[in-house]
Amino acid sequence: MSLQTAIYPIDNKWGKKGWTLVKMKKVPADLFKDALTTAYCMVAPPKMAGLVRPDNW
Repeated sequence: MSLQTAIYPIDNKWGKKGWTLVKMKKVPADLFKDALTTAYCMVAPPKMAGLVRPDNW
C-alpha cells in the first residue's frame, strides 16, 4: 500500500491551504491517529497541543 494514495492534499486551491483527503479503508488506525495529532499540534496553541502531544514528540 502506498500512503500517497491514502493520504494526500485535495487537488485544488483548498489543498494548497492544507485540506487533506484520507481514504479511511486504506489507512491503519494508528497512522490516522498520528496524522491527526500531528496536524492538530502544528496549528493549536502550545498549551492545547501539549494536552494531546505524545511524550516523545
